[in-house]
Amino acid sequence: MKRHRSWNRMVLIGAVLILGAAGLFLVVPEGAAAPARVDKVTLRLDWIPGSEHAPVWASREKGFFREEGLDVQVFPGEGSTVTLKLVGNKNNDFGHAGADSTMIAFSKGVPVKVVAVLFQKPPVAIVYPTDRPVKRFEALYGRRLGTSPRGVSYKQWEAMAARHNVDRSKIREIPVETAAAKAMEAGVVDAFVGWWGSPTA
Repeated sequence: MKRHRSWNRMVLIGAVLILGAAGLFLVVPEGAAAPARVDKVTLRLDWIPGSEHAPVWASREKGFFREEGLDVQVFPGEGSTVTLKLVGNKNNDFGHAGADSTMIAFSKGVPVKVVAVLFQKPPVAIVYPTDRPVKRFEALYGRRLGTSPRGVSYKQWEAMAARHNVDRSKIREIPVETAAAKAMEAGVVDAFVGWWGSPTA
């Protein structure tokens, strides 16, 4: 069952996949009959659809989910914290969320469980125009930095700034959420904190 092994590799290599109910995949031998029962489930992403969610769309379009007896309805997210709450209170069956946000939510009693890891290293970065590079954190002083307070990248920015003793009072942080790239292109911000390779980057 080559296709299923490929899917499992993609899931285990990279944010986390969470659930508030039972398991996610039922593995069946290659050539087995299609499941007699198809369960309708919902999956809440951590953010707007991006390249990191490619395995989800591929599984829907190629029928991998249905082969496992799942009819998956996918919803865009508004940040890991929101996704965790929606899965925890059973508004959604499964969700994508950042590992740090998941640990914080779990420590506060949100009833979620991690079933897969999607990234070994977080792809959060300071994104900037090539003609105005940011090689050091100090290069951000006096400049406008776009942030997404509802997203996991914001918590990572806070941790990164604290670790490197960045004086954030010297940086004008502007919430841009999902419009980060457009805000930088329009000159609203000089750089932004985001995921490289995502639609906001």
